[in-house]
Amino acid sequence: LVTNSVIFSVVSSAVFSLLFVLIFPLLEDRFFHGVSSRIIFSSLIALPFLQLIALLNGFILLRTRDRFYNLMSFLKIALHLGLTVLLVLVYHYGIYAALYAWILAQALVGTLSLYYVVRQYHVRFEVDFHLFLRTLKHGLKGYFGNFINFLNKRVDTIMISIFLTLGDVGVYSITLAMSEALLQLPISVTTLLFPRVSNATDEQS
Repeated sequence: LVTNSVIFSVVSSAVFSLLFVLIFPLLEDRFFHGVSSRIIFSSLIALPFLQLIALLNGFILLRTRDRFYNLMSFLKIALHLGLTVLLVLVYHYGIYAALYAWILAQALVGTLSLYYVVRQYHVRFEVDFHLFLRTLKHGLKGYFGNFINFLNKRVDTIMISIFLTLGDVGVYSITLAMSEALLQLPISVTTLLFPRVSNATDEQS
């Protein structure tokens, strides 16, 4: 399962990155006007690590390794914040440094999570195509619903980017993130409780 997750992270990231590069000229003037293409394409570097972290988190929570999950979540935020402050506020490297700090935080946490899982469970890197197809088939059942839900959450930002300026998008994104911070506590509790409740016996339930 872990081997399939690593391969899926790399392959899917490469496919989506390639598709984005191909359609980027069609979207640039409408959605990315005034945004440096260097920033946009650099952010694609983090895509395989984001995929890997998401997939490994599911495996880690399934094994009820709450402490390690919380540690990696905290480390990702701390690294991002610490590197951003160091590179942007102390050394004044600018917006590119903030982006690279975010990419580096994702890469380090993704690598540490993979190292932990491999060492803890003695993972062998053997591809199971049958299991891969089963998990892909199962995942596609919920993918389109999740994708529509994602669009529903982001359609307001897309509309603002069409009719207003990038500055307005930035202000709106910050206020939206601040308002969504209130939801982090129940989301965190649900994330940690779900695998425990799923693995509980009838007596424990």
